[in-house]
Amino acid sequence: MQLPIIEVLSEPINRRGTSKATGNPYDIWTQVAWLYSASEPHPTKFELLVRDGAVLPKGRLTVSSECFFVDRNGRLQVNVERGLATLSATLDGLQQQIKSDKSGAATAAAA
Repeated sequence: MQLPIIEVLSEPINRRGTSKATGNPYDIWTQVAWLYSASEPHPTKFELLVRDGAVLPKGRLTVSSECFFVDRNGRLQVNVERGLATLSATLDGLQQQIKSDKSGAATAAAA
């Protein structure tokens, strides 16, 4: 299974306004990103909501299983901020795992 890749392209963008329903002011912070998925031929542009000042670094990121969780109502939810990792760190981890698997197989074959 190929994990999707998210490429963050912008610093946070602030939108300020006043709610039509309540008349209260609001601030919404977002970042522009692209989603690269194996099931789509082209990347999809989207906005990430910046919560509690959790600004994501620019660059390519990949999700981990920590992004997925079941909420209190029993529904599957996705929260990308919970489990993003830089793509280079993820690739380094995979390379280490491959080396470990190869050395384990070589040790088992020698025994």
